[in-house]
This record gives sequence, C-alpha cells and structure tokens, in this order.
Amino acid sequence: MKNAGKAIESAKRKKPFVSFEIDLENGDTLKVSHPETIIGTHGTYVLIGKEGVVSIFDEDSITQIRMKPGRAKGPKSTAKRK
Repeated sequence: MKNAGKAIESAKRKKPFVSFEIDLENGDTLKVSHPETIIGTHGTYVLIGKEGVVSIFDEDSITQIRMKPGRAKGPKSTAKRK
C-alpha cells in the first residue's frame, strides 16, 4: 500500500481517536485500539495488541488500513442543551 506509514500516523492523530485495522500481505489483520499501542520508525512498526501480544511489521507489508465504523468511545458531554 502506497503511503501506508503516513496513513497510520494520520489515523493515530485523529481526534477523537477511532480504532482501525491493518491488513498485512500474509493475511493477518492487526487491530489498533489506542494510538499509544503502535509506534513506528524508518518504515518498521511495533504494535502491542490485546493480552500483550507484540507484532512487528514493515510498512511495505501493509495491504490496507481500515477505520472502524462508529463513534469513538470517550467521556460523554455533561453540558446541558438549551
């Protein structure tokens, strides 16, 4: 996938954060549920998944990045509407 690294960094900065999935050439799908669970440098990424499972992959192995549908979880507003 062209510009995969830029797409990951953009998804990480999204406010509010929305979880996303990364599909790899080998058929694996990695779920990014929080922006601090994935870090990358020089085209190599490390993802800490559920239960502490660590995935290391190269941006060249990414075939698709999919944003999860739905509203991001977070604190609900307590402001009263008029």
